[in-house]
Amino acid sequence: MENFIRRFNTKNFPVKDMFGENYIIVLGDFGILWNKHSKNKVGYLTKWLKQKPFKVLFVAGNHENYDMLEALPVKDFKGGKVGVVSDQILWLKHGYVFNFDGNKVGVFGGASSIDRGERIEGVSWWRQEIPTMQDMQLFIDNLDAVGGKIDYLLTHTTASDILPYFIQSNYKIADAVSSFLMFVRDNYEIGEHCFGHFHVNKTIECEWMGRVTCLYTEILKLGETLE
Repeated sequence: MENFIRRFNTKNFPVKDMFGENYIIVLGDFGILWNKHSKNKVGYLTKWLKQKPFKVLFVAGNHENYDMLEALPVKDFKGGKVGVVSDQILWLKHGYVFNFDGNKVGVFGGASSIDRGERIEGVSWWRQEIPTMQDMQLFIDNLDAVGGKIDYLLTHTTASDILPYFIQSNYKIADAVSSFLMFVRDNYEIGEHCFGHFHVNKTIECEWMGRVTCLYTEILKLGETLE
């Protein structure tokens, strides 16, 4: 949380030109809900955000306390469903297509933790990091409902065959989520895909998926590209 506040303070992130509704979208591993101390962190960050002209939305990553996420109250938001951490902080739930200023934005979080063997279930790792088949079917149904075409896909990981362009690893980094995202890519029309699983800022253009961007420290408006 401290890094987030540093990154988005007025000095590093000017807000003088922000008007109307503004949102910062974190592409996974926000970790605002983690343990018994999280309530204090949520309160502090919410108070800080009330002084800013934006709210925080986040896609769920693999380093999240899913027990706490799943216990959140749920409300309708821009055509989809969100978990309400506070008035200023919302979790964009898996499988929904949201409407932001006329842009159809599909969201599907989750990924497999390659270090789960070093973690403790229910303390530092949660098996719900991999979305359920019901979550996947929900996304398919919602994609079909908007005609099979979205402007943006926001996820934590990316499609299996895209992974090697962003990370060189001896680990088995493909998982059920990245396999599902291949299915989505092959069967639906996606304008642009942004994700955040790997610690790199990089964009690629490929024939079979268009523009794909991984964001780590950079911040982009929807539609912008990395320089």
